[in-house]
Amino acid sequence: MNISYTNKCRSGKKECRLRVAPPKTRRTVLRQMADMVNRKQRSRMMAAVHGSNTSPEIYVRKKLFAAGFRYRLHAKELVGKPDIVLPRFRTVLFVHGCFWHGHSCPRGKRPASNVEFWNAKIDGNIRRDRRSRVALKRTGWSVVVIWECRMEPATKALLRRLRTLGADCRD
Repeated sequence: MNISYTNKCRSGKKECRLRVAPPKTRRTVLRQMADMVNRKQRSRMMAAVHGSNTSPEIYVRKKLFAAGFRYRLHAKELVGKPDIVLPRFRTVLFVHGCFWHGHSCPRGKRPASNVEFWNAKIDGNIRRDRRSRVALKRTGWSVVVIWECRMEPATKALLRRLRTLGADCRD
């Protein structure tokens, strides 16, 4: 039910008149049924999604720290504000969620509703990620992207690589 306000009445208060929404067609009803929660709940859920200190990022940080590697977090002075920076190895890590960064795995599947919005958002994220990687490589940083769906094997591979680099640094 929509409420529309008209001009002030004589007493100075706004007069309230109810306006009935047009009848819903079957097509409209089907489109609205895609989401199983109401707008307020969806808004609260989406507000809880953070860009930093995500579970995958914390997993990678714990593995790095346990292996003896020290790092910096979210270096604002670097392009793209990488999730993890290993200054000793001149390496930056981006821990990407498959959905938000458009990975080509099942987790990266784009929503079927509000297609224009999601395509613009995710494509924009992909373009920004690419620009950040290129700019960091130009300035001499090694860039590693760890995808949420490949977190464990990618983290193990990263640790092997860093140990190899660390051994090379000591010689």
